[in-house]
Amino acid sequence: KIENSKMTSLGEVVIIATGTNNCGLITNQESGESIEPDPERFVKDFEQILKLAEQKFARTIVLSLMPSDGTVMPLGGEAVVSYDNQTIAEFNAFIKSLCSENGITFVDLLPYFLGHEKELLADHIHPNTKGHKIIAKEITQILLPPL
Repeated sequence: KIENSKMTSLGEVVIIATGTNNCGLITNQESGESIEPDPERFVKDFEQILKLAEQKFARTIVLSLMPSDGTVMPLGGEAVVSYDNQTIAEFNAFIKSLCSENGITFVDLLPYFLGHEKELLADHIHPNTKGHKIIAKEITQILLPPL
């Protein structure tokens, strides 16, 4: 049950970092059949996440998606998943737009990571220590702005 009042006992700030799984193209290598990303479903689901966050927290901060280094990853059997940075950027634009429409702080990390995937990612889509430091710096600047 979602309540309309802010529940500050749960916290004043929530930081939402969404994975890129919804941007992945799943392909059966044997049959060639694939399941493509569904932007409409993603937007609908993300809207619900933002509504819930706004109801439960005084402030919401949303981090952008991480890019991919292009590695095709096995899922088991004949299935593999691949991520395209153009698709990730399109989904990221949806997130940015939803945040703008709802007055939610959006932290766009793509400019830091695109073109630096090998340097800033631990694997195909997750940040390494250097990448996490960039994220922490951006969040800190929002939460603790200079005097």
